[in-house]
Amino acid sequence: MTEDSLVYTFTLNYQPQALGGTPIIRTSSAVVGIQCHYMKLPNVSSNALKPTRIPHHSTLNLSIYLHLY
Repeated sequence: MTEDSLVYTFTLNYQPQALGGTPIIRTSSAVVGIQCHYMKLPNVSSNALKPTRIPHHSTLNLSIYLHLY
């Protein structure tokens, strides 16, 4: 983490397998380092995210009114 960004770093490992039970491997293995930088926002608390789904506890009272047979 830096002063103005969050840095996410990971390594992608590729190891090819032999082709159809034969000892033939068409490509070489590779290791790729990946780094993503996410800029920090000055104030995120003033514009909070609003969920798009209905929480489970909001639907519990509806079961009183539903008569399923």
